[in-house]
Amino acid sequence: MKSANTLIIFVFTVFSILISSCSSSLKTNQNIDFGVSSQPDKALYNMFPASIEGMKQFIINPSAEGKELMIEFYAGKEQLVDCNRHRLNGDFLEKQVEGFGISYYLFEGSGAVFSTKMGCPDYEKQIEFIASSSIRVIHNVKIPLVLYVPEGLEVRYSIWENTGSEQKALKQE
Repeated sequence: MKSANTLIIFVFTVFSILISSCSSSLKTNQNIDFGVSSQPDKALYNMFPASIEGMKQFIINPSAEGKELMIEFYAGKEQLVDCNRHRLNGDFLEKQVEGFGISYYLFEGSGAVFSTKMGCPDYEKQIEFIASSSIRVIHNVKIPLVLYVPEGLEVRYSIWENTGSEQKALKQE
């Protein structure tokens, strides 16, 4: 009986040492901006590139009961504009995390703002969010949605969900 207790204590001690050494060897990414969503477990982000030169990492991690959501996101910046329509140059490209088969998104483009060229007499300029074209993805909520955007830009997103309400389309005759 005494040897069984000693064995149990020994196994427990070895197990405790292994757990503490594994958790101390995990390197968390210090460059994550959790301003876009709630802060999830940082250990999940070790598979993503820690940093990309000139880029800031954003995380979208919505809490949801379901397994998948459709998320629409875009990059942009606030800027003083006139009456013209403005758009940010650039698009998100889907990249794969090597060895995991999980996607992350990289914004590529100059980030320059282009606009229509209408005359705006007597128009007072105002600050507006100038957005890039958006991208919609079906996202598994168990995995973080990671985005890399050039410094000076921010990310905004919308969550699209199925209401469960089915509608019948009208047949054109």
